Amino acid sequence: MSADNGVYILHTKGPEFRVAYHQAIDNIYGNFNDDTGHWDGDPYKIVEYFEKAPVFLDINSAWDYAEKLAENYDYLEYGVCQINDFNDFDFGSLNNGDVALSV
Repeated sequence: MSADNGVYILHTKGPEFRVAYHQAIDNIYGNFNDDTGHWDGDPYKIVEYFEKAPVFLDINSAWDYAEKLAENYDYLEYGVCQINDFNDFDFGSLNNGDVALSV
């Protein structure tokens, strides 16, 4: 039986790092773009999963928080993971309803 869960650190433009526990994190990736060789990202899911997450301005603080958060769960299939696929995205633009991903 798969738990499909983990604690995730989302790295976005700033840099900003948002930390949250989730299941089915693959939902934030959207479609794979054959032309660019990258995931397009699903702005609605990215906001849904991370809008209420604490925001850190440095990666070390984000990892410290993520490791503490992980202690609240008996089992994490994916442990603590950093997501760098969207580090050029402006989370503020996503959160303001501008679904055109800003690069």
